[in-house]
Amino acid sequence: MSKRILAFITIIILMILIPVFLFPKGPSLEDAQYQLALELFKKSRYYDSITEFKRLLYQYKTRKYCDKAYFFIGEAYYNLNHYKDSIKYLKLIYTKYPSNSFRHTALYHIGRSYFMLGDYKNAIKYFDLYLKYYPSREYADNSLYWKAESLLNLGKSEEGTAVLKELLKRYPYGNKADAARFKLRILSMEEKMKSIQKKEKKAVKKESTRKEYDESSKVIIPEDYNKLKDELRKCWEREYQKELVISDYKEEISKYKKEISRLNNTIDNLRAENENLKEIGKGSSEEIKKQIEEKVKAFMAWENMLKIKEKVLDEKEKKLNEGFERIYRINQMIEEENK
Repeated sequence: MSKRILAFITIIILMILIPVFLFPKGPSLEDAQYQLALELFKKSRYYDSITEFKRLLYQYKTRKYCDKAYFFIGEAYYNLNHYKDSIKYLKLIYTKYPSNSFRHTALYHIGRSYFMLGDYKNAIKYFDLYLKYYPSREYADNSLYWKAESLLNLGKSEEGTAVLKELLKRYPYGNKADAARFKLRILSMEEKMKSIQKKEKKAVKKESTRKEYDESSKVIIPEDYNKLKDELRKCWEREYQKELVISDYKEEISKYKKEISRLNNTIDNLRAENENLKEIGKGSSEEIKKQIEEKVKAFMAWENMLKIKEKVLDEKEKKLNEGFERIYRINQMIEEENK
């Protein structure tokens, strides 16, 4: 009886153990789903890959492949240029899985995604984090390069240039070393171009000013300034002589004005006398009126002649003043050129 029981137990044990050794446990549906999504990702079928990884997360509620699913969804979105969605999933790797092997790649691609979105401040933040935690990994020189580009896009030329030089110092044979050297040459050329453009603008401005003076004064400015100064001295002497003449004219004009004033008073007196004669009725009022009118006409003719002469003298004075002003401007321009 005991032998039968022992044999029965032995058979039961063998029935349990034989399938285990002969037919090991196959992959689960969870494993199969992960492999399917991963193969789609490797074949660059990113939309299908995203769908299958999300099914793994939300339908199978995987824990085993949760971090990998987040990473590959983020990478798929990154490869599709959907940078906002990429940031959303890659940040989960950075925050929830600090020891994950994909974390450094996720951190770099977060920075690149922000860069592509034009958010250069956040891009710099994540490139700095990468350099802080992974200074020796494969994206370190890339992070420095794109940090420099971010700074340049923010208008921080000096800081960007300094980062590029740091890249060449730390990673002289890195992936971005040649790009950094090329960028530095471009920046150097741009600085030279800016300097040249400033000089050109200054030269154009000076040339424009010179042309304005030339057109207004009809003076051709020679290259030899000593000759010009001699010419200016002669002009000043001539204009000084003219000024003396003007002074004499002014005295003469003043005399004429006094004479005109005196004659006007005389005319007024004669008119008043004519009115009185009319009232009194003495003598021939017509004859007196005629005499007064003749005198008035003579005085008015004299007055008009003086006014014409005064106008001519004023015009001469104006022209001489314009000559002085022209010479003064030329002299100012010479002083600026000599600075």
